[in-house]
Amino acid sequence: MGLIGMLGLMLLLSGCAYIGEPLPPALKIPQAIADLRAVQRGPNIYVDFTPPALTTDGLTIATPGPLEIQINGSTPAEKVIPVGPWVGQRIELRARTKGASGRLSDWSNTVTLEIVAPVATPAAFEAKPVPTGVELTWTGSAAAYRIFRDQVLLATPERAPYVDTTTEYEKKYEYEIVGINGAAESERPAAVSVTPIDVFPPDPPTGLTALTGVASIELSWDRSTALDWAEYRVFRDGQLLANSVSGPSYSDKTVVSGRAYKYSVSAVDRKGNASPLSSIIEVTLP
Repeated sequence: MGLIGMLGLMLLLSGCAYIGEPLPPALKIPQAIADLRAVQRGPNIYVDFTPPALTTDGLTIATPGPLEIQINGSTPAEKVIPVGPWVGQRIELRARTKGASGRLSDWSNTVTLEIVAPVATPAAFEAKPVPTGVELTWTGSAAAYRIFRDQVLLATPERAPYVDTTTEYEKKYEYEIVGINGAAESERPAAVSVTPIDVFPPDPPTGLTALTGVASIELSWDRSTALDWAEYRVFRDGQLLANSVSGPSYSDKTVVSGRAYKYSVSAVDRKGNASPLSSIIEVTLP
């Protein structure tokens, strides 16, 4: 072989790429469901989970495959299971999915439920402002209830009514309720909304007393405990005598010797809500 031939052969050999062993076909088996969960709600058991996103080969699953659910290792089921046949029993749920190749994933985690008679949905659920907050009322036969405010669990009372004392005036709230018996829940009635407005007056003042002076009658009473108290109003013989009184006392200097007077007092909040009148005290200026 001449020099030119040798050079051509060397160039041909250097241009050949290495071909490795052929890769086996992807099995396309979905990864096992890792977060199977279930809840008894009303007359049904609801099964939920996050569909596997990858195969066991690490390939992306574009479309989740068919789902297989079993009760107690053998009974096939759907994602919504009527509780009727299972009341009073302890059941175990598991699930798996099928890949594009037709191969099944491993079984998921197991979920165990104690099935009880369906929990009745709370009825007549209402919310109304009261002086101490928002009062929630309902009827029902559940062992206890979960109350949610703006979708956050607020309380778990055993019976109605329940008063939410953490509200603010002129702020809208939405409440939901669900009955519970163990791990079982009722279905939820429609949510109720309320915007508390301050229409509630303080309690009437107490401890009203009167002392006579040289040419006056000196009144005093217990200080109001209302957080939004603003002022007092003093009444004489049923008529307004003074308003914007800033403290729990008042000196009436428009009195006549030898005449009897009847006094009462009202507390007023910052919204102008006036309390009922206090008890009446009668005094005669000497």
